[in-house]
Amino acid sequence: MLDPFIEIEGPSEEDVKNTAKKLACDWDKAVFGSVTTAYREQYPDIYKDEHISEIPEIKFGLPRPVWFVKK
Repeated sequence: MLDPFIEIEGPSEEDVKNTAKKLACDWDKAVFGSVTTAYREQYPDIYKDEHISEIPEIKFGLPRPVWFVKK
């Protein structure tokens, strides 16, 4: 349900920045936080009190859950 993205983790911010640079990632477009943060970035209409862990199953081809979009 997300556009393609990568998650980079490392022992320090400098290590993460260096890895991002090697992968030609734009540091200015980086999003920091849990995967829920990435979902909220792409889908700003997600209710703020909802959490991605409330979705019972996530896999390719499934429609977005009903609560994903405000009515």
